[in-house]
Formats: sequence, structure tokens, C-alpha cells
Amino acid sequence: MLLDLKAELAAYMESKVLEDETNELRKKELEEVKMSIEKATSEVNSLKEASILLQSELEEEKLILNNLKESEEKASAKVTDLQVELEKSQSAIAFLQMKENETREIMAELPKKLQAAAEEADEAKSLALVAQAELVEAQEEAEQAKASLASLGSKLQATQKEIGAAKVSEKLAKDSIKA
Repeated sequence: MLLDLKAELAAYMESKVLEDETNELRKKELEEVKMSIEKATSEVNSLKEASILLQSELEEEKLILNNLKESEEKASAKVTDLQVELEKSQSAIAFLQMKENETREIMAELPKKLQAAAEEADEAKSLALVAQAELVEAQEEAEQAKASLASLGSKLQATQKEIGAAKVSEKLAKDSIKA
């Protein structure tokens, strides 16, 4: 009987040691899971902050794009006005040339008037060229803003996907703890 009791005691002690080792392993695993959850939570928070920052940058880029569109519209209006002025100047030149052919009496004054009209036409042409250059520049700025906006949009989508992945990871970690 004593031998049986000793054998039972030895078996009990051995199971107790195995149980302590198992409990120790479970505690370590639980600590690792907790650290993993904290890390995932931290990553989610940092990704949320990055998302907020990217959204704010996106709004700023949208404002810039709207301003550029307004500038482009103003430049287009200027070009149209200058073209109208150019056409008027060209019409004036044609009218002056016709008057020159009709009357010889005002021949001395006509070259002066013609010169002034040509200068006005040249000024109008140079103004039109300047306005066209401004329009091209505004269009280039708008294209750059559009490209920047598209880049920010893709960054925002990537960040949102990372947040979703982090949430799934956090849920899996919580489910693992519950299990």
C-alpha cells in the first residue's frame, strides 16, 4: 500500500509540475497577446492620426485647386477681352486704310493715325500673349494640383486599408484572448 501511495504521490507531484509549467506558458502567451493588442491599438491610433492629417492635406489641396480654377477662369476672361480688343483694333486699322484710299485730303494725318492704331494693335497683341502665357501657367498649376490631389487620395485609401487591417488584427487578438 505504501508503494501505491508513493506512486500516487509521485504521479500527483509530476502532474502538479506539468500544470505549473503549463500555467507559466499560458501566462507568457497571455502577456505576448496583451503586448500584441497594445501594439495593434497603438498602430491603429497612429494610422488614424495619419488619416486625419492626409484628409486635412486633401482639403487644402482641394482649396488650392479651386483657387487655380478661379484664376484660370479669370485668365480666360482676360484673353477673351483682349481678343475682342484686338479685333476692334484690327477693324480700326482696316477702316483707316479704307479712309486713306477714299480721301487724299487727309493724307498727311492718316499715317499718324495709322501708326497709333498699329501701336494699339501691337499692345493688344502683346497683352493677349501675356494673358495666354498666364493661362498656360494657370493650367499647369491646375494639373499639378490635380496630380497632388490624386496622390493624396491614393495615400488616404492605403491608410484606410491599413486601419482596416489593424482593426481585423486587433479583433483576432481579442478573439484569441477570449479563446
